[in-house]
Amino acid sequence: KYSNTDPSTWGPTLRDMLTDLQSDRFIAILERLTGIDGLVRDDSLEGGGLHQTRRGGGGPFQRVFSPPGQHKLVPRFVQRDRRGAANAAARRGFLIRDGVALEKAGLISAIIFDKTGTLTEGKPEVVAERQFGVENSKYRSLAATLAKNSTHPISQAITKISARKVGLTEWTEIRGAGVEAKLEDEDRKLQVSLGSLRWLRECGVNLMAGEKFISDCSNQGATVVGLAEEKVLLALFAVRDTLKTNSTAVVRQLQQKGLKTYLVTGDNAQTAAAIARQVGIAPKNVFADVRPEQKAEF
Repeated sequence: KYSNTDPSTWGPTLRDMLTDLQSDRFIAILERLTGIDGLVRDDSLEGGGLHQTRRGGGGPFQRVFSPPGQHKLVPRFVQRDRRGAANAAARRGFLIRDGVALEKAGLISAIIFDKTGTLTEGKPEVVAERQFGVENSKYRSLAATLAKNSTHPISQAITKISARKVGLTEWTEIRGAGVEAKLEDEDRKLQVSLGSLRWLRECGVNLMAGEKFISDCSNQGATVVGLAEEKVLLALFAVRDTLKTNSTAVVRQLQQKGLKTYLVTGDNAQTAAAIARQVGIAPKNVFADVRPEQKAEF
């Protein structure tokens, strides 16, 4: 349909797309996200019209060659077969919102990674515990009960440490921080909290007794959460997730393509640094203690 080699005769949408797309970055991202390896650069082709590069069965994208030496990559569904192209990409785990979003992908210069479920498997486990002046049965059952109603992966890991539950009321989840509730104790109600160390500190909980445990576990890449009654620290839990087998390779290949990589996480600085070190993200590109609502600012 767009076989004329004179760009001035093309419609504005296609002409702008050919002008704006930066194919090298675009190709690098698409190849990593979709697994399509047929998006190759070929400067030997000359002339005009549409030339599709196919290898390994092809894919949902076409390379467009305008006059000699000028070529860009555009989604095939811009020209035809919108549904088929989108379906082919989806089968590779790559969801395309619309043509505009795909076009803007050509301008991407950096990739920001979250930690849990992105660089890691998203299936954390409790690997170490430390209690402070409280019976094992009490702190374990209290922590498990507090975590039970939360869908956060770390909470789900802590839920598994005890099948015994205690009676709690006024349960509340604070996004990006933790959970809290009221515990009946004779004729009074005590506030109990389970959550991030930063949040517990903000609530006035003294963590000094657990500083060595926190430091040792964080340096190993574990996330440490605390259990407190009122402002008294009851226990600490080290929760560790497994890195995805291809995380390090993906980060390295993106960097080799000239893309900057960042880690933005709600974990503390030590844990974030340990994970970044394992996957090869530079320390200066690591941002820790970031609340969920703040991540979009990056």
